[in-house]
Amino acid sequence: MLNHVRLQNEALIKKIYIESGLPDFFKVLPTTHDKIILALVQQIMKYDWISIGELQQSTESPAKNLRSDALAFVMNSGIFAFSIFKYSFVSLLYRLIVGKYSRDIEVENDLRYVFINSAGGIDRLASIIQDDFNENQYIMLYLFTSFPRKIFERLKRKPNINFISPRRPHKKAVHRCLVFLFKNGHDFTLRLLRSFYHYPLSTRLQIVTAIIQYIYALLIYHPWAEENASKMAMAYPNVLFIFDLDEAGKELMIADCLNQIGGKTLLIQHGALTDARRYLPTCSSMACTSERGRQALISEGVDSKKLFVTGQALQTIKDSTLYKQTNNPSYPILILAGAGPTWRQRLYINMLKRSDYLKNCQQAFMRIHPAMDAKNKKIWLFDENITPTGAEESLGECISYSQIVITFSIDSLIVAVRQQHPSIVCIPESFFVPTWHNFLANIPMVRVAKTSPMLNAILADKNFTNSRRHDFSESQWNYVDFVFGELKTKTNLTKLMRKLSAEIEK
Repeated sequence: MLNHVRLQNEALIKKIYIESGLPDFFKVLPTTHDKIILALVQQIMKYDWISIGELQQSTESPAKNLRSDALAFVMNSGIFAFSIFKYSFVSLLYRLIVGKYSRDIEVENDLRYVFINSAGGIDRLASIIQDDFNENQYIMLYLFTSFPRKIFERLKRKPNINFISPRRPHKKAVHRCLVFLFKNGHDFTLRLLRSFYHYPLSTRLQIVTAIIQYIYALLIYHPWAEENASKMAMAYPNVLFIFDLDEAGKELMIADCLNQIGGKTLLIQHGALTDARRYLPTCSSMACTSERGRQALISEGVDSKKLFVTGQALQTIKDSTLYKQTNNPSYPILILAGAGPTWRQRLYINMLKRSDYLKNCQQAFMRIHPAMDAKNKKIWLFDENITPTGAEESLGECISYSQIVITFSIDSLIVAVRQQHPSIVCIPESFFVPTWHNFLANIPMVRVAKTSPMLNAILADKNFTNSRRHDFSESQWNYVDFVFGELKTKTNLTKLMRKLSAEIEK
């Protein structure tokens, strides 16, 4: 069902995107257009499409409905004004917060690597350069973010960092936004409103607002990205540009602009790959985590020559190398709380609530993700029989203290498998896509639960729950490496980056 709804939404958004003339606003590569469309689809998939039902497109002509016509005009005008104000304010705020730390991009002919990273979220790229690169060889450029606290965390780490700061919307950006507002935007907004006619009004307005805001953001980002890509190409003439992300927003635009002026770019895959369409690289090369992921991307039309297998996702390696506790585990059953929109988290929780085995179990523990907000923490701690784990324990530590792991995340599953714990990955039936998830069935000590009865049956299977006593065979480890990647990621990435850098110098 998930894949069907996603493909249906993608076909609809692509049609509206093309017919409303949006490709004319972004002079980008074909892959980048596809990724913009996928990013718009993701705005829709955040909402509870299971309860709403399948998308139905209204057949009523927009021109005949003056109310929708007026609503489209008001929404588009309001979002335009908000976007211009927001990015003007962000520029001013950034200048006040990090103005003295940010410097202009200057010519540095000796640089070989430029790491382009978000200043928010996990600083994955920093872990690569910690020990393996001379400080004269690289610079870490952080893109502006909505998390000021993260900026100061980054400043403490390395002296050779800089920020690609925002600026007030460029004249070209304002002009494009105005053209969109008065020429294409009204039709685009109206088509969206009509296409989601059968959604509840509040949900319809939220979806359309999110999509229009994203379009205005790209219209503002694109001239900013063109300007900064040009500056970087001139200042750093013989470097490899290395990206943590290139799938949406600022990173997408910067990567595309660098590619168009001949920059050598590399994307590092940062998580387990299921839907290969979401990982189509904008960059000219991509470091895949595993051979399974590489083959999935090739099946989606990515040139095999631009794909390199380097190893398991960086953020999972430290936790994966902790040893399981063999005697008297502290957490006989460890549940790892899932992430995502609140409606999806409630879907996960209902799987647990309807499990008779867990209802009668006195030995279940729950790990709440440290970044989860108070509202969602309360949702997950739904049963007084389920005890929270230690707040200071890392994911790897919690799993090492467990006997059986129940998870909703494949990234977390990687850690449990590496530590050789019997693991149940819960994927609600409506989310299970055979081409994405069938590989899970062959991973040792892993079972997939699509429903609460399936979860009950797995937990009651003593042969499975006691399999913790056995180590993996060589062939089983080879399969784990095939689906998730081997553990020598930093070594392999360093070799790949040096190889690509050497090719630039020739």
